[in-house]
Amino acid sequence: MSHEPKLADTQRWFSGLVMRPLAPDNHMHIPGEDGSALAEIDSIIAPNTKLSAFERLEVYNRQYWFRLFEALDTDFPALIKLIGNGHFRNLAEAYLTECPSTSYTLRDLGNRLPNWLEANSKHAGDFPQAAVDIARLEWAYVEAFDAAELPTPGPEQLQQAGEEGRIRLQPHIHFVELRTAIDEFTAKAHDYEFGRRDKLLRRFKRDRFKVLPETFTVAVYRIHDQVAQLPLEAEAVTLLKSLAEGKPLGDALEAAFLNSSLSEEQNAIRIQQWFATWSGLQWFTV
Repeated sequence: MSHEPKLADTQRWFSGLVMRPLAPDNHMHIPGEDGSALAEIDSIIAPNTKLSAFERLEVYNRQYWFRLFEALDTDFPALIKLIGNGHFRNLAEAYLTECPSTSYTLRDLGNRLPNWLEANSKHAGDFPQAAVDIARLEWAYVEAFDAAELPTPGPEQLQQAGEEGRIRLQPHIHFVELRTAIDEFTAKAHDYEFGRRDKLLRRFKRDRFKVLPETFTVAVYRIHDQVAQLPLEAEAVTLLKSLAEGKPLGDALEAAFLNSSLSEEQNAIRIQQWFATWSGLQWFTV
């Protein structure tokens, strides 16, 4: 008789216990109430001279959760700063219980956190929209840091593109739409560079966590192996997203300025300034 089904059953049993959420005192929950679960643990796991079978299992249970908490702490320091360590611990445990890791790498552990947090606002603290915005921005940092970087074109190549030319964006560029002014707060929590917005659009202290009348978009990107971010004007967002979709330059420009109240000369100056900035940041690729 094959031992594979028994081994597979034991592995599932072991992983189920290891992945059980910790008790409030950071120790392992004693499974069951009648002592049968402890008896089962004793029948499968051998004690040693210092630890019982349950205590040996508890080591794995605690280390499993501590490692997951550490990974989320590393990726979401601004969210921790907003809602506090205690609340974030509760958030992390609830999130990981509902959305356990399905990847071979801890890098992907927080990929569902922004959407989960939006659907579970009870874990978002006093400023739920700010918490969701921060989570989205911080996850964009992770993606920008890990994404590929392709060769950049020279100035001549961009100038020769013409209206029918297609200008591609680097894979590490991500656009994050925000409803709260948390971009500088989030960047500072990571010691990242950020582009300061006009003072009329900036918010300070608690006001930065309140919902704004209109959304704005931040581009998250990588340059010289460092993550950075830059707030964008609405027309610039439309232009860049159109280029990212593969539209010819002429069509992208038309879409961006379709309802513009500025003159063609004024918009031409803006386009020239934008492309000079974006080229300097190495946003384009061939």
